[in-house]
Amino acid sequence: MTDPKTASNSASVEALQDVLDPVIDGINQLFFHSRALRAWGITEIGRAEHREWIVKMQLAEKLVVRLSALDGTPRSRDAVDLELGSDAVSALASNRALTERLIAVLDKAIAASAGDTATTDILSKCREVEVAYLARLDEWLETPDALPRPTQAKHLMPKDGGNSAIEAINRLMVPLTDCVSQFFYHSLVFTGWGQKDLAERELNAALDKMYRSEALLERLLDLGGAPDGRGFGHIDIGASEADIDRVSLERQKTIPPLVAAARGLVDPSDDPTTYVMIDGVLRAEESDLANRLNTNRRLQTQT
Repeated sequence: MTDPKTASNSASVEALQDVLDPVIDGINQLFFHSRALRAWGITEIGRAEHREWIVKMQLAEKLVVRLSALDGTPRSRDAVDLELGSDAVSALASNRALTERLIAVLDKAIAASAGDTATTDILSKCREVEVAYLARLDEWLETPDALPRPTQAKHLMPKDGGNSAIEAINRLMVPLTDCVSQFFYHSLVFTGWGQKDLAERELNAALDKMYRSEALLERLLDLGGAPDGRGFGHIDIGASEADIDRVSLERQKTIPPLVAAARGLVDPSDDPTTYVMIDGVLRAEESDLANRLNTNRRLQTQT
């Protein structure tokens, strides 16, 4: 006979895992939209979307910590396409659609975790936050003609030599952004396990890649380009400390060759700014790989 508590925990674990997928998409989508809006000169709304991006990461932390308390971990997931807007109206409308999806998933998760008060309380509070965000989006979109117009025209005008640089940067945005998500989630898993040093290590790794992604995104927007939104959100989650070290190292190994290939698309005499930027990312990623290899060797020696 199935233990009712075990069945309840299993339902809660699945419910929490189901919610995490649209949260990942929300974090990635808001990352791009908030920075695009600010680059276009729509500063106030861009800053508000940046704050919502932080809220989504805080939401992810609550969900993963609760998942860990139930002896669960986030699920690995395949990549999906993001719906990235080309102007303020389409960006906010896309965020609205994703928020509606998240609320619908939260409704199902709350029902599925009934009987587990701790989980339903977290999910219900998350739903309240998302409903409030949806109301703000509706307010902005109620009169789209009243939305601020872009004021940074230089960000909307293609520049000489920009096409190859735009392609190069777009090639890098996917793997770097996915690494940010993976390392961030690993840091939350370690937090849930009470391993603060390892959590900090993974968070720092996520932040390093986030800063590089942000710099590349700013350059992409400055060139008059935009992220194409295809193939984001691929994450491999380790289920144990050793597994996390393994999958993080394997993911890190894939990055330098991709950066080197992207650098090869840019003519340094035609676009020295982008070339130097990507070259700097390559050197940083090679250093990250060396550090990961050293960490893994040290851990293997200790065991």
